[in-house]
Amino acid sequence: MNTLTRNLILIAAGLAMSAPTSALAQAPSGVWVSATAGRAAPSKLLAGGTENGKPLYICRGNHAGGVHPGKLVKGNCNIGYGGKELHLKNFTLLTKNANYRWVNASTRLPANTVYGGKEAKRPLAVCRAKFKGGTHPGKVVRSQCNIGYGGKEYTLKPFQVLTFVKPTIAPKTPPKVGRSIPQLRPVKPRPAPIPLIKAPVAKLDWVSTTAGKRVDNVLAGGREANGTALPVCMARHANGLHPGKVVKGNCNIGYGGKELYKKSYRVLVGTKAQVQWKPATFRGKYISGGYEGKDSRLVCRAKYKGGVHPGKLVNRKCNIGWGGKEIVLGDYELLFLK
Repeated sequence: MNTLTRNLILIAAGLAMSAPTSALAQAPSGVWVSATAGRAAPSKLLAGGTENGKPLYICRGNHAGGVHPGKLVKGNCNIGYGGKELHLKNFTLLTKNANYRWVNASTRLPANTVYGGKEAKRPLAVCRAKFKGGTHPGKVVRSQCNIGYGGKEYTLKPFQVLTFVKPTIAPKTPPKVGRSIPQLRPVKPRPAPIPLIKAPVAKLDWVSTTAGKRVDNVLAGGREANGTALPVCMARHANGLHPGKVVKGNCNIGYGGKELYKKSYRVLVGTKAQVQWKPATFRGKYISGGYEGKDSRLVCRAKYKGGVHPGKLVNRKCNIGWGGKEIVLGDYELLFLK
């Protein structure tokens, strides 16, 4: 097999998994080759880190409607997702037939960042971070490098992102005719930086925060009986991500018959003009606030004890936390995009 034939096979293999977003085109020479757990990995792979002195190659695999970058470990593509380390058996691997460079992450991603996947239409950049004596490839999520390790998902700072460096081609010298004309060096346009996490105010998004930390443009989903606004939030617990309400700096959720108080959580940021509360019979695009096991959890709100309380939809009921207990309510509204 000659070199040209091999390159065509590699390119075809790489295109078998379509690019997650147009952002992936920023690494036009990057080739992802198909691989399956248990088979020998293709040669000339790009190593993104090390563990116990052994290279960790960059991979990506499909999961839950997205494409997630990770690391090749024992024949599987290990990714971080939903608080766990998942082992994917079908995946693709990034070859090093391009000019790549690792750069330290800052508040903005470089314009030439290599994107290895997507999650909910959001591109996922390839990153790596130091952890437990090794350097582990992963994906950039909300200004952090998410990796899988020891069965869990870890979010790490500081980290590096993978960038593509376009090779420079020297301009041809024109033949001399009479007087020599000095050749001007072409000015390379400066690429516009891409925001890493902080989106414009107009963008509807879930933003990570902790108790006592202020976040602007938070959307309120209800109010207490005394008129205090209740912003919409979601927090991790057990095997899920649960919608709830912000009360006294905590995200209060209903779970297992109790009201739980979470200090680390996400809040919904945007404007009132972007969302609408409607009955469950309304036809529109729901706003999902998380999941529990394999089931998604829609954001709901219901009237209770003189107030209106955000919560999560479970078995066609709106479950909220109140007074230390989980309350299940049958009369509710769901959150939709306008």
